[in-house]
Amino acid sequence: MLPSSVDTTNVLLAQLIALQDNNTRTSPSTLLSSLPQIASPTVREIHWVNGLWFAALACSLSAALVSMLAKQWLVPPAYESGSHRYRARQRQARYTQLEVWHVFALINGLPLLLHAALLLFFAGLIVLLWSGDTSIMATTFVIVALAYTFYFGSMWLSLLYPYCPYQHPISAHIRKWMMKPSSFFLIHKDVGAGSKEVLRYPVAIQHPVEEVDPHDRVDTAALIWMLHRCTNTEACSAAVQAMAGLPRDFTASHILREAGSVDTILRQFQICFQMDSTHEAQWHVVDPRSAEKYCRAWMNLTRGTGHKWPRALFEPLQKLIDQDSDMDVAAIASCTMALAAMHNRCTQMGVITHLEHFANGDRQYRQATQCWLLGTFVDCSLNWELGAAVIEDITSKAVPILLRLFKSAKGASMADVRCAIVLALSSVTGGIRNLDTLKSEESRRERYFELIIPALSILVQDPKRFGIKEDLLEMAACELSRLASPTFFKAQVFQPALKNVIRQSLSKLYADGRIRIGLVSDDILADALQILFPPMEICWQKRTQFVAILLDTLSASSHPGVVNWSVRLLEPLMVDSSPSVVQAFVDGNGINVLLRAAHTGDTDSRPLQLNCLRTLCIFIRSSAGVFLRKEYHDQKQAEAQVDQIFHSDFFNTLLAFVSVRRWWLPEIVDIWLPSLVSLCQIRPSDPIWGTTYAIFQKFADGNEGEDGCSRLLSDLKTIRDLHDAGATTTEPCNQKDQEDCDRRTDPQSVTSSRLQ
Repeated sequence: MLPSSVDTTNVLLAQLIALQDNNTRTSPSTLLSSLPQIASPTVREIHWVNGLWFAALACSLSAALVSMLAKQWLVPPAYESGSHRYRARQRQARYTQLEVWHVFALINGLPLLLHAALLLFFAGLIVLLWSGDTSIMATTFVIVALAYTFYFGSMWLSLLYPYCPYQHPISAHIRKWMMKPSSFFLIHKDVGAGSKEVLRYPVAIQHPVEEVDPHDRVDTAALIWMLHRCTNTEACSAAVQAMAGLPRDFTASHILREAGSVDTILRQFQICFQMDSTHEAQWHVVDPRSAEKYCRAWMNLTRGTGHKWPRALFEPLQKLIDQDSDMDVAAIASCTMALAAMHNRCTQMGVITHLEHFANGDRQYRQATQCWLLGTFVDCSLNWELGAAVIEDITSKAVPILLRLFKSAKGASMADVRCAIVLALSSVTGGIRNLDTLKSEESRRERYFELIIPALSILVQDPKRFGIKEDLLEMAACELSRLASPTFFKAQVFQPALKNVIRQSLSKLYADGRIRIGLVSDDILADALQILFPPMEICWQKRTQFVAILLDTLSASSHPGVVNWSVRLLEPLMVDSSPSVVQAFVDGNGINVLLRAAHTGDTDSRPLQLNCLRTLCIFIRSSAGVFLRKEYHDQKQAEAQVDQIFHSDFFNTLLAFVSVRRWWLPEIVDIWLPSLVSLCQIRPSDPIWGTTYAIFQKFADGNEGEDGCSRLLSDLKTIRDLHDAGATTTEPCNQKDQEDCDRRTDPQSVTSSRLQ
């Protein structure tokens, strides 16, 4: 602000006139003093007024600029496609960022710029009037002082008394900065206890970021915002019902609990019923579908926390269970009752009853309801508050139902149900103790084999304990054998302990005849036999039974894998075998079965031929050892076993293979010849030994100088000496025996029989 140019011009003209008027008697100073004095501010005051008013102008224009920017910030982005959950997350994430960056505080602070501009303008006005009329200045000052006293006083009152009507846009933010977050509470009433006690829950609690998934945190914030900020009751109900659809691996449930959502759910659940006080205070179901959603929401938020269902709401819950208009609603209500009363056998059997009805085909449930029933059974089985006898009874009733459900759960669409059934079987058999690592469907599918194989193994080991009958036992055996192969041969994925479980279970199932031709495919049977090799899990008491079943398998199957692995399993079982095992081999016609297997396929099938002949030689050595040690109780039976060896095509086949092929010398030296020596000690006079000596001598000549050839010649000398000594002490054969001897001792016959 500058002095008026008119006033300055008048003063200068007056001085000029006084100087030019020399005739007057009045002096210039007297003339100047006679002029009227105009009151005007000093230069310093003018500078203050300029500064204050320009600052007020800057504040006003800045408020206008920031207001336009804030409007752009608040305008939502263009519509984006996606699910409702995705769009809700986007909206909540944007809202959260607006709060994190204090956008709302900034917008609420914009009026302060206008208030400050007005204050600066009034201050400049007071300074301008300070040198002028005192009465005008005083009146203006008093009015401005009263206005701003009321302004700051009302702001202070809003901070002291949050519910007073003198609220400012910035008051809530100032109060939040002044007070700690732990002092913000959500006040609500405990509807379950029926009391008037007021409980307090913090609205915003700080949690470690690593405990909560970021997406789950956004979902939780959106639900809490709807519960606490929305005035529309339908929106609040929708938020509570949305909690019913939360996944099992939701990591932010504790935030919802601390925000008071559990009691909100119970209040909404109670609204779905109406009490008729005119007739014995009976409850009537008004909205069963909504009540079912609130039950699922309560189970989602209280899972594993020990929250109790209010006693006052047990009767409405029972009414929901008893209504038969919607079986899905009744099933979910039964799940809630089972979790609310784990000490009650009837509530636990309620869940099993629904599963039984579904397994029998009496009722149909949605796939989600099936998963809820199975998941509730798992949760209860891990936290039962029942006696051991009651638990055993529930388990024996539940396992057959679960197996029937597993049998019917086929197809990719039933993958979630199948995983839930496997988890239930694993829980009742003691395979899992907690669900911390098995909450998500992805983790359950990844550990599917680790869960089902031990569970099925325990079931087939003790079927009577779990109430499993014959048809379900065969189904469990077939399923276990089907899953064994892809599990066992993935060494980089599964632990050795799981492989041992597979071996033990398959050994028992095969010994009991649960895995045999006709029950499982040849490929599965071949894989099972391969898993059992070497037969380390077969005890001595079961070897007799195992040998008999292997021979039956060889007799009934021509599958290359089944034949090969059956022969390989027989080999270690015949080493140093007992008389009962030898007798089982003879009763199963093992010699002819193995000879037939040796002739199976092309002549180039050397591994199978070698395995068959090796197994026969090991059997002969064990049988001869038992005979020489006189371990047989019936000597005639022992003689019959020896006769069967000599009357079979064993020598015919063995000598044919040796005469036409170049076999591995260590195999013959270590196994074949020692077995023949043992047999020669029992019956050295048989004419077959002459041919045997001749053919093996020719084989020795072809391997002269090789490692082991000296041992071969030594065993041949032993056979020759035994035969020579026995031939001089035995009577000549009758005509029939002589013809048989001639047939077996003719080298041409031996060779041609193999080549036919």
